[in-house]
Order: sequence, then C-alpha cells, then structure tokens
Amino acid sequence: MKLSIRKVALAGTLTTALAVATAAIAGLLGIVPGFPLMSFEGGATTAEISNGLFSVSATPVRMLITNTGPLTVVVGPSSLDIGVMVDESNCELVGGIAGDDLKITGTVDMDPLGAGDVRTGTLLTGEILELGIGSPSGSIDPFDFRFQVTGGALADFYTNEDAGVTLNVENFLFAGDCTFTNLPFQGKPKGNVGPIPPIQPATGCTPGYWKQKHHFDSWEDTGYDPDQTVASVFGPLDASVDNLTLEEALKLKGGDLNALMRHAVASLLNAASPGVNPAYPTTAEVIAATQAAVNGGDIEAQKNLFEESNEEGCPLN
Repeated sequence: MKLSIRKVALAGTLTTALAVATAAIAGLLGIVPGFPLMSFEGGATTAEISNGLFSVSATPVRMLITNTGPLTVVVGPSSLDIGVMVDESNCELVGGIAGDDLKITGTVDMDPLGAGDVRTGTLLTGEILELGIGSPSGSIDPFDFRFQVTGGALADFYTNEDAGVTLNVENFLFAGDCTFTNLPFQGKPKGNVGPIPPIQPATGCTPGYWKQKHHFDSWEDTGYDPDQTVASVFGPLDASVDNLTLEEALKLKGGDLNALMRHAVASLLNAASPGVNPAYPTTAEVIAATQAAVNGGDIEAQKNLFEESNEEGCPLN
C-alpha cells in the first residue's frame, strides 16, 4: 500500500505514518480482511462524536470465524469497540485514544471438531493506523479501519500482520459529518475483521538517481521516456520549462520553478514505478499538485513536499 503524504506522530513512543482517508478526501481504504475472518452482523451499533472523539460500540447478535477448518461460532455475548480521535471540521484521523483503540470480546473455539481450542475474554486489541469513511449508499454508512495489533487471545493469528475492520451500518444517518458533538448515531452493524498486510514504509528515489543514464533501465517500467517533454506529460506550465525533456528537467539547476520541476519529475517517476512506494501514490496526484503550484500556488512549499517524498530512500538498483 502506498502512503498518503500526510504524516502524524502518535502519542507515546510510537511514531508512524497515518494514511488518512475521509469522506471529504478519499473515502474508504479498500480494506479486505483475510483469514481467520471474523464476520459479525445484527444487533446494535452506537457511535458518538464528541470533542473530536469518534467512538463506535457494536454488540452484534452473531459472530462467525472462518478459519482453515470449519466455520466457528463465537459463543455468548460479543462486542466490538473502536475509539479514535478525528478532526471535527473534516473527519480526518488525528490519532488514537488512551487505552485500546480496538477491542473485540467474546468466546470462541478455534478447533470445534478437533481437540478444542477455546479462547475467551478479550479476543483482539489494537491501535489505529488508518480510518476510512465512505459515502452513504442508501441506508448504509460504510467505514473501514487499519489497526496495529497489540494483544488479545487471537493475536497469534496476526503475526507480522495488521488488523483490518470493515463496518457497514444500516440506518445510521451518519453521512460523513464530524461537526456534531454529543450526538449519538445508532444502527445495525455488519462487517468483517481479519489480518491484512502491514503498511509498507514509504520509499522514493531522488532526481539525482533518475537523471543518471545508467539508471535509465529503471524508466522502462514507468511508462515514461527521458525524451518526453514536460508539457506533454504535465500539460503547459511555463514557457521556460514546457519544451524541456524530462531528463533535462531533472538536471535543472537553482531554486523556484527549476527546483520544483526537478522534484516533480522524480516524484512522477517514483509514482509510476512498481518498485517504489512513494508518499504520492499516483502520477495523477503528482501532475495535479505540480499544476496547482505553478498556477498560483506555493511553488516552494510543493517542492519541499516532493523533495521529502523523494528522499525516503531509493529501493531501486
């Protein structure tokens, strides 16, 4: 997964990149939980937004776990609780809360047809890494979450994996608005929890890497050619750079627009390269950010963002 350019330091000793997805920015994260897959439905869900705290408490009627063996029923009362901090103005994830950001409880026999493997109490706990808020579809409000697993009776199934949660709530009436305070939302929950691949650290190759002729073989998988012009790729920007080739743009000296173009081209190639995991995940984002900076935006600030992304460490030979 490629990380968002937005980075936040979590409270405590853990510092990590938070890829923020909200209703106003990018919608759902696209989480697809793997096995063992815990599915839950029915019952009730209550959520509340108060002073930036977005809490979700689900008490589903039924929870099932699909392991490599038979379908397993979570026995007795079960619950799923989530608490995260959001920016009330735009629903962007700020970080976690004191204690567990995710807590799932219940009792489950992971080997019901064999010798038995009963696990009870707190099944899984985690700290928030990502939050996704989707656009309402009919009466359904969708959310998804990524958590770093911190404990629980099922934690051994998440070795070297994160926990992914998808949550669809019927008749929730949330509509992606985080400006309310002390206003509870209630609905019927349905979703899944399971292991997902961890976030890969961001990487990036500098203009100095991409301009070297002995690295031109790395261009082959990007779909771009050193001889393409700036204007043909980025659209018309400025007469001083439009007719330059991408290779020439990488070799520009000095600051201001020249510096922006050096790092814009490098960011473009990083986004297009399957071997790089840059903070700017798509070429469309790089092109749009470059156009905005040149057409009345802040050239220096955008150059700095590109430069930070390009200096994450080059994974290419």
